[in-house]
Amino acid sequence: MDYHGLGGGGIAKGASKLLKHCGSEEELKETMFAIKDASTRILEERSKKSQYKNVAIVGHYPDWCQDGVDFRNMYINNMPRDKVDRSKIFNFFGHTHIQQCFDEEHGECVNFLSGGGGGCCGED
Repeated sequence: MDYHGLGGGGIAKGASKLLKHCGSEEELKETMFAIKDASTRILEERSKKSQYKNVAIVGHYPDWCQDGVDFRNMYINNMPRDKVDRSKIFNFFGHTHIQQCFDEEHGECVNFLSGGGGGCCGED
C-alpha cells in the first residue's frame, strides 16, 4: 500500500496531520491496512449475499494503482454462480483526470475511469 503519496506529498507534507493523529508511521500503516481489510470484507460479504441485478461499485483508484485489485472482478468472483449472468456489475474509479471505458461486456462499458477531481491545494 502506498502511503507515501497521502495528502499529496506523504507524511512529511499533506498527510502530516494523519501521522500526528496516529502517533507513528507504524500506527498509520496498521490503521490503513485495517481499513483496507474491513472494506474488502464488506465487499466480499455483500457480493456473497448479492440480492440486486444492478450493482455500482465506486472507488478512487484504478486496478493498476492498487496491485491489480479490480473491485468488479472481486465482487463477481464472490457472487453466487447462478446470479453472475443475470447481473450487471459496474465499477467506477478515478484518480486520473480523464473519462474512459476500460472494459466492455455485451457492448456495454463495465469499468469506468471517471477522473475529474484535481488534487488539493492549500495547507489543510
